[in-house]
Amino acid sequence: MTAKPLTPGQPAPRSGIYRVRHSSHRAEHRITAIKGERLPACRSCGRDVSFELVETAEYVHEERGFREVFSG
Repeated sequence: MTAKPLTPGQPAPRSGIYRVRHSSHRAEHRITAIKGERLPACRSCGRDVSFELVETAEYVHEERGFREVFSG
């Protein structure tokens, strides 16, 4: 969905599921990120990792119908 892969330190442009590709030590996998969160570096390959948005999803606390504050 994104035009070019994102790199560590960039903010996630949308909340959703991102495909993660590492330099060589790990197979491709997916993570969730919230809009505005800075995408992390990898503990093994550092900044040699990229992120690509594959599916958007609204963060529950940003969704209009779920803005309640829960106490308990």
